Amino acid sequence: MLNRQTRPITLTNSGVKYLQGLEKIESSYSALLSESIKYSKNKKQISIGINEVLASRLLPEILSAYKQGFPNKSQRIFIEENYSNALENDLL
Repeated sequence: MLNRQTRPITLTNSGVKYLQGLEKIESSYSALLSESIKYSKNKKQISIGINEVLASRLLPEILSAYKQGFPNKSQRIFIEENYSNALENDLL
C-alpha cells in the first residue's frame, strides 16, 4: 500500500483506492448519523436495529452525538440488542 521507492513515501494505486473506500465509508456513516438525529427530533422514541457486534462499536458514538445534538432533552433511551438473523427477519 506504500510505495517506498519514492521520496517522500507515497501511496500505491491500491493504497489510493483503499483510502478512497475508507473516505466513502466515513462519509456514509456521518450521513447515517445525521439522518438518524434529524428523524428523532419529532419522535418520542428512537429505535435502532443493530446486531450485537456493531452495537459495541457504534452505539457509544450514536448516543454521544444524540446527547450533543439535544443537550437539554430529557429522554429515556432503551437499547435492545438482538442477533442479526432476528433483526433481519424484523426488517423483512
